[in-house]
Amino acid sequence: MKITRILAYRVELPLHEGRYSWSGGKSVDVFDSTVVRVETDEGLVGHGEVCPLGPTYLPSYAEGVRAGLAKIAPSLLGLEPCPLPEPDCNGGTWHTVVIRVDRFGNLITNLRAAAAPPVAVAWYGAPRPARRVARYGEAAPGEVVLLEGSSGLLELAVNRGSAAALTGLSRGDAVDIASGE
Repeated sequence: MKITRILAYRVELPLHEGRYSWSGGKSVDVFDSTVVRVETDEGLVGHGEVCPLGPTYLPSYAEGVRAGLAKIAPSLLGLEPCPLPEPDCNGGTWHTVVIRVDRFGNLITNLRAAAAPPVAVAWYGAPRPARRVARYGEAAPGEVVLLEGSSGLLELAVNRGSAAALTGLSRGDAVDIASGE
């Protein structure tokens, strides 16, 4: 699979409230957003967005994103995109990897939450596994838990903390997820 086309669109997003104002008399009526579309020769399409806090925050930021994309996009054409590795299930245990660490330190795995048992545990190198919960409120502060993130993937998270900092795990590290019954 190869990248065949990269498109960038400028989109002005009107504010539902009409105007966003902050200190110093600064305000915006629309956000100058950039939506990026990446296409492949196999029909796979991906999208991304950059939406700064209007031109008052940093006047050249939105235009700079589009200028930067115009500069680097030609060098990406013909390259293979990085697909997510598929998790492997063996004997009822899902062998997954951390594919991303978000800004809160949550460790996002490559396993869709719907594929895992509702009562599950995650083994990640600690003496005891992380239990699966439905929401942060079910975890004690500082407890490592397994939960479904906003992307629909399972992730290791810490109530009021960073799973990355607490576990020492990072992108590419293994996490085994099994039934907790």
